[in-house]
Amino acid sequence: SSGINAEYGGKVLLDKDLGETTFANFVYEGIMSTSVHCRRDLFTNIILSGGTTLTSGFPDALKNGITNIVDNRHRGKMCKVIAAPERSYSPWIGGSILASLSCFMNSLIVTKQMYEESGNIRVQRFFINPEKMD
Repeated sequence: SSGINAEYGGKVLLDKDLGETTFANFVYEGIMSTSVHCRRDLFTNIILSGGTTLTSGFPDALKNGITNIVDNRHRGKMCKVIAAPERSYSPWIGGSILASLSCFMNSLIVTKQMYEESGNIRVQRFFINPEKMD
């Protein structure tokens, strides 16, 4: 039963008939919100990571969805979706690289003591609105 639900969940992200807006639309709009000078690089370097992207057919469906949008609006633009086999581990690998950087320890960490002093509010302020931190 969970396999069917997981498969359906992935399809909702990609099938216009199953959802209001597809994941391809979100990716397209995200790229289009950047500088015009970055768009070609972004369209040709869409990198998938995380568990949902392992849904059967997800990479091809995403590429087809974005390609259809791009072809309808911007003839000649290329689209490339990169789906490494180890992408289920990519968020963990990225987090481990981030945590190993010296700037992470200085500015992106909430210690146990900080949390115990201020609780969840401190964490929310830290990540949502860091300029308001004392």
